[in-house]
Amino acid sequence: MENEALKQEFVFNFYGSIPKEAHYLFENNALQSTLTFHGKVPLKEVGEKIVSSDLAMLFLTDDLNYTKSTKFYEYIHLRKKIAVFSKYGEINQYVTNNRIGYSIEPHNIADSLNKIKEDFYKGDLNVPQGYSIEKYSIPTLLNDLTALLN
Repeated sequence: MENEALKQEFVFNFYGSIPKEAHYLFENNALQSTLTFHGKVPLKEVGEKIVSSDLAMLFLTDDLNYTKSTKFYEYIHLRKKIAVFSKYGEINQYVTNNRIGYSIEPHNIADSLNKIKEDFYKGDLNVPQGYSIEKYSIPTLLNDLTALLN
């Protein structure tokens, strides 16, 4: 990270698996206090870590920056704002328009991290109360599905 002050403000924890090409990032001594790779851990532990986190991260490849993944809905259910790392697409637009997250693109990483830091110090890293997550609940989705099929 070029911005030393930002590097001191953030800790990014990664769980699960990552591409081999990214392993070098976690071996970089200059980034060890900022980036931590925990590998695969029990699902319950991952859930606890997400609940206790300040923000959730969603990494999307260029060909999937329009789709809401299962992780997206898990984060919303937990009322966690989402940092979407991808080329600008429909999900980036959705999270920013609904104030439920941040669009972090290659050209705006420092600006986005500064905005997250600002919101953190204002206590504004939760999904706004006015944002309804009910439309994504299992009962609502099942009702919609059965209504469609009837």
